[in-house]
Formats: sequence, structure tokens, C-alpha cells
Amino acid sequence: MHNFRTRIYFLLPCLIALSVATAPGQTPAPAIMTQFSLPLADKTTAAATLLPTQNEQAWLVYATGNGKIGIWTLAPTSPSPNPIPPIPPEPIPPVPPVPPIPIPQKLTIAIVENPTKTTPEQRAVLANPTWRKLSTEKHDFRGIIPTDVIEKGTGKPPTSLVPFLDRAKLHNLPWCMFTTADGRILWEGQLPTSAKELAALIQRYGG
Repeated sequence: MHNFRTRIYFLLPCLIALSVATAPGQTPAPAIMTQFSLPLADKTTAAATLLPTQNEQAWLVYATGNGKIGIWTLAPTSPSPNPIPPIPPEPIPPVPPVPPIPIPQKLTIAIVENPTKTTPEQRAVLANPTWRKLSTEKHDFRGIIPTDVIEKGTGKPPTSLVPFLDRAKLHNLPWCMFTTADGRILWEGQLPTSAKELAALIQRYGG
């Protein structure tokens, strides 16, 4: 022990003591210049102490029972806590676009039907005077066009009705079409189930 103390005090003039403050919440630093018993690899023990250095590290200095001195350099490290993965935000459902309000205008109205397949309920809607009066008073009503319509002179469908007939072939009849004067489709769809609904569509797009 006398040999250990003699050698430790011999090293002290070469050291600069550093005082390191421990911030709240941090692990306290080991005590400097305090003797403790250090287990060695050969299952013996040594008298040891920590001596500060100039770069915030420390020397572990120990003396074995046979008078040998050991010096290790220690450096402080901060444990890395397991990071908590961020919670992904809940997806915001997309807001469906608001369909633009159509500007009322004069319509060209045509309805194509196959007379042999039109149901009694559909025929009642087609015969209702409410929407028919609205169509003829304010708009260009081309009529309820049968799929087999032809001109006597040519044996072919009238040229003015061909665009409506061709378009209706792609859908279930009766098929309604509202177009502008230049032929642009504003609305089309299968015949509504009520005359009131059909009249509301005409008023929405044609005023």
C-alpha cells in the first residue's frame, strides 16, 4: 500500500484536476481521487483510484499486491436509449371534388328507344306531358327516336339523328342526351324512373 501511495503522489504533479458537473437527469460521474478495490484478471485485487486528465477523460491507476502499477484511460460515453418510432399520422380522407354547377342554356334533347323493349313504366315516363312541354317550349326537342327510324327516300336514318342513334347503341335504352348547339354532350344517361326526375334534369342543365 505504501508503494501504491508513493507512486500515486509521484504522478499527481503531472495531472490537472477537472471538475465535471453532472446535469440533472444524467448518470452521476465516478468519484475522482477516491481509493477502491479493483478485481483483476488473475483473481487478485488491487488498490485503485481515478485520476483526471486534461481532456475530460480519466486514468484508472491501480497497484497490484507485488507493487506493479497499471494505468488505463477511461472516456465517458452516453448510453443511447432505444428510439421510439414515430407514430404515423392518420391518413386524411380525400375530399371529393364538388361538381360545377352547370350554366343553364338552350339544349338539344333527344331520347333513343327500342319500341319493342320499352317497358310500360318507361312508356309512362316518356308520355308524361310535364317534361315534354318543358322540352318543346324552351329547347330543341328532337323527339323520342326509335332505333329503326329511316327516311322513305333514302331508306337510311335522317342525317340529323345519326349522331344520337350511334351514341345510344353503346348503352341500355331508352337513352337520353342533352347537347349544346354545337353537339357537345352536357348530360346523358338512361331514362329516369320518373317524369319528375327527367324534368328536374332538363331544368338543371337548361333552366
